[in-house]
Amino acid sequence: MQKKTTLLSIVTLASLITTQLSAINFSYLFPKKQPASSPIIKYISSNPKTIMAITSAAIAMPVAAYLYIKRNDVACYLTSTKLLLACKSGNLDLVKSILSNCNEDIVNKVNYNNETPLFWACLINNPAMIRILIANGAKKSINTASSKTGNTPLSLTLYNDNLKMMKFLLDNGADINQSILMHSTTVLKIACDNTNFNAVKFLVENGADINKADIYGQTPLFIASAEKSINIVKYLLDNSANIDIANIKGETPFSFACDDNNIELMELLLLNGANINTSDIYGFTPLLWAIISEEIGTIKYLVSHSADVNLPNSNCSTPLFWACQINNLEIVKYLIENGAQKSINELNDYGTSALDVACQLNNEEMIEYLIKHGATTTDYNIKLIENENLKKYFK
Repeated sequence: MQKKTTLLSIVTLASLITTQLSAINFSYLFPKKQPASSPIIKYISSNPKTIMAITSAAIAMPVAAYLYIKRNDVACYLTSTKLLLACKSGNLDLVKSILSNCNEDIVNKVNYNNETPLFWACLINNPAMIRILIANGAKKSINTASSKTGNTPLSLTLYNDNLKMMKFLLDNGADINQSILMHSTTVLKIACDNTNFNAVKFLVENGADINKADIYGQTPLFIASAEKSINIVKYLLDNSANIDIANIKGETPFSFACDDNNIELMELLLLNGANINTSDIYGFTPLLWAIISEEIGTIKYLVSHSADVNLPNSNCSTPLFWACQINNLEIVKYLIENGAQKSINELNDYGTSALDVACQLNNEEMIEYLIKHGATTTDYNIKLIENENLKKYFK
């Protein structure tokens, strides 16, 4: 009586849905975090005749209390199966009990997010539950992806860093190269993104496609480079990762390394054959981007390793042009000292030269330096200058 009395406040809430419940028969109602020794669970477990599935945790306890006190025989048909709920709850005994009285269709049944019992067993990282589900036919849905997150049982075990269960799933038909998540990535790319070296090594050793790209054209090497993970980059290169494969923007792993001004990573990629003059879809090379970003250290590194100081982008604007455009005399001088004098008079597709840019900026020191190093003066230069004192350079 004492136990029943403590449930009266819950029953008060349950009474709000008494009318709807009067014709319903519950057998396996499993409230979350309810102790297995509780009278509610004992009552539910002792009534195995009916099936049930419940989606709302908010009504689970009131309904359980109602059943415990009223002993009504109810049947409830909501959106999830009782097996899915049992897997979500982590109750292995309940899962075993349900599996003893169901077929493969139930084992592989999905909820409204296309998630299976195996999906949830992997999400909560329950090896025993994973094994018993596979033994009861869950192989059929081993590669089923959630429509909400795009994850699969294999990707979930990766997030849980459970290599032993990953091996078990692979041995039972999990697709190691399946395109998952919203951008069609792979578990190998996820491992690279998480900088999980052991998982990367495990996946490569078990047949992961090292050069498979996502919808953006990015391979695992891109991700490892972006994450500045030197040991993973080296491992991927040692296992034949394509070093110069470009993404949909024309960028390469070396481009990523330069963007981060990571000299150590640039060095590693160059030693493995990366193209230092690779260009993106707009014709910008790593040197051009370094100039625009005014990264002096990266500029000097690239030039010292034979980056082409005269290679223009797709509209024929040279590195020297861009150095003038950002109004950085230090970079202008460095480029000319290292061979850019060759392109000092080059015009881009708009008919603009480096000197034209210096005149537009009215940068006297830059104008004087360019002319001194061979820039050709024109009447157009004079028209661009607003400072009358600078016109002396064009007489």
